[in-house]
Amino acid sequence: MQSGQLSNEFGEKKPDLAHHTELLELNERVLEKEEMVIKREGEINLYKNELDSLRDECGRVKSKLHAVELYASELQRKNDLLTQEIGERNTIIQELQSADLGLKTQLNIVTF
Repeated sequence: MQSGQLSNEFGEKKPDLAHHTELLELNERVLEKEEMVIKREGEINLYKNELDSLRDECGRVKSKLHAVELYASELQRKNDLLTQEIGERNTIIQELQSADLGLKTQLNIVTF
């Protein structure tokens, strides 16, 4: 019989207690590693879900930004039109004031 192994009544070799303890310790470490892997997989899934959520939110923000840009562009266009219209009206007012001043001057000359 070899050292570190026992034989049963059939002559089969059985591992001794030290070998059995070593196997139990290895099995325990494997189980710990598997638990760690499962925990890490859970963390990875949480991060993936968070990333998906952030991507969705980013898409919504981009859509809102696009809508705001369109709105700002429309406001700028309206502002440009109003500025042009105000300029044209101011020109008309200045022409009317000049014509009115000329008429008043003629009336004052005639009345004196």
